[in-house]
Amino acid sequence: MAPRTGLLVSAHGTVQSLEELPAFLTVIRRGRPASPALITEVTHRYRAIGGRSPLTELTEGQARGAAAKLGALGYVGMRLWGPSIRDAVSRAVSDGVERLVSLPAAPFSTGIYHEPVAQALAELDPEKRVSLIKVGPWGSHPSLVRVFAQRARAAGALEEGTRVLFTAHSLPTMVVERGDPYPTLVSHACEEVAKELGLSRDRWSLAYQSQGASEGPWLGPDLVASFDALASEKAARVVIVAIGFLSDHVEVLYDLDIEAKAWASDRGIELVRAECPNDQDDLAEAMAQVAREAMQR
Repeated sequence: MAPRTGLLVSAHGTVQSLEELPAFLTVIRRGRPASPALITEVTHRYRAIGGRSPLTELTEGQARGAAAKLGALGYVGMRLWGPSIRDAVSRAVSDGVERLVSLPAAPFSTGIYHEPVAQALAELDPEKRVSLIKVGPWGSHPSLVRVFAQRARAAGALEEGTRVLFTAHSLPTMVVERGDPYPTLVSHACEEVAKELGLSRDRWSLAYQSQGASEGPWLGPDLVASFDALASEKAARVVIVAIGFLSDHVEVLYDLDIEAKAWASDRGIELVRAECPNDQDDLAEAMAQVAREAMQR
């Protein structure tokens, strides 16, 4: 008999109401309360996208879809908010799961999501009845590459005169200097999607978006610098492929759909965003395939 399997999909987390934002920002800032100005700015961003982010519901849909294809029980845990990773692990242990596949919905930064899963499992399953299977970075997996390539095609990335701008969340450069392979993983995934699309190297570029408020340098180029470069090259139409994001969230719905679109328009560029995979069937199949391969290893 096959072991009872659980699939835990984890994500960053988001609030369910604007009233939760001050506490959420304090968690993100590792216990340092946010300034009134920062709370006001983030509140404005959430209001601009309708008052809340769909990230939690979309992640739950991803877990349901992938777990069904895998023949597993699905769980969702958020690293910085609820539903928590610890609660998800607790449910899996209570359900009698014999192996738990940890699949972060952050394909380039899997380690920081596996850590709280492993810690919770060590505390909640001291007899080690549950084996933990960690999915490594999977942003360049062929199944996910095809998902992003399909979204890019649908957005008109192959139309004549169109440039493609891949984006991923920026990180402080000090994180990379400590050995995080994030930018290498992101660059490789962009190359694979471009190859799948048949794009020559002069047709695409990579930008890092949504830089945080902490001091010190962050990965670049940022979106403004990228739009300046594209404008200098007389690019009239750009398709953004947010390769670092599986789901719509404030970083997509505000940072790209509102803020970046305005920056592009100021430079005479028509900006089109390729849809995120969200909770669609092809992403569920890709996630299930990645989990299957991890279990086989």
